[in-house]
Amino acid sequence: LGTYMGNHIYIPTNLLQGAGAMLFFWTGHQIAGSGIPKRMSRMEIMVGILLLLASLYSSYEGGGRDVPLSMVRCHYSYYPVNVLAALFCVHGIYIFSVYMLRWKRISDLLGYWGRISLLILCVHIIDLDYGFIDNVCVRLLGADGWLPASFLLAGHWVAALCGAWMLVRISWVRRVFRLART
Repeated sequence: LGTYMGNHIYIPTNLLQGAGAMLFFWTGHQIAGSGIPKRMSRMEIMVGILLLLASLYSSYEGGGRDVPLSMVRCHYSYYPVNVLAALFCVHGIYIFSVYMLRWKRISDLLGYWGRISLLILCVHIIDLDYGFIDNVCVRLLGADGWLPASFLLAGHWVAALCGAWMLVRISWVRRVFRLART
């Protein structure tokens, strides 16, 4: 309902986008309650990769000018495919994380970024709302092709990670996001 309404109605503060994201939260909660398998069969991996490729195609259709797949805009070109591809990726990240527990330094680093992930998403939303990275990439590289799209994606990642890394050092931000001193 949140995703459908988000395509037709604008409500400030991304309330409808949050409602659309609740599907992912609910699915994760259900999977966590039933136990997540620590392995995937070859068939599951092949189907997941096909779903991911279809989902990525929906994101970069038209040269990436108007990205159809956008949780921020409540727009999913292939809604069931996008959700299933996201679940495949989450399962893959879970398996990777379990595997990384063997190396303490890497697991500590991943744990740090995981603890501030909500802050990362908030910085990412602000970055997308103001479009600074988009404007720089379009002016320097143009709007069409895989190179501008790749730089655009990398720029958004860097902005979100660096912004959150800087903000987590501010005491009132830590209090708002309930973060321990890192």
